[in-house]
Parts: sequence; structure tokens; C-alpha cells
Amino acid sequence: MADSKIAILSVLLSFDESGKPAPPTGQIAALSRQRMKAAEATLNELAVAGDIKAAGGDTFEITDRGRTALARAERDGLI
Repeated sequence: MADSKIAILSVLLSFDESGKPAPPTGQIAALSRQRMKAAEATLNELAVAGDIKAAGGDTFEITDRGRTALARAERDGLI
């Protein structure tokens, strides 16, 4: 009985919320790394442009232009 529950759960987990087959974990990890690199590049560009500034400790100030750029990057699926 336990084996059949595991088999059913395994089949269910192989599909995403939309009912499409889920990508293998290797593809998910690669996509996560790609998005992290894109986020890092975007934040670096904003820092160089002066749109993100350290405000002491672990806090940062983001200009309106920086917020707009981050929102655009998120909307476009870059981060």
C-alpha cells in the first residue's frame, strides 16, 4: 500500500500546476542559476549607475529609477 502511494505521489509531482510535465530538477537548477546571475548583473548595473546606495549595515536605498528598472526586469522575467 505504501509503495502505491509513493508511486501516485511521484506521478503527481512530475507535473506542474498547469498540468504540463514538470522539467527535470537539473533544468530547474540551471534556470535558478541563470536567474541569479541575471539578478546579480541587474543589481550591479544599478549600483554602478548610482541607483542603489548603501544606507549602513545591511540596508540599501533604491532610487525611483532603480525601482522602475527592477520592476521592468522582473516583469520581463529576467529576475
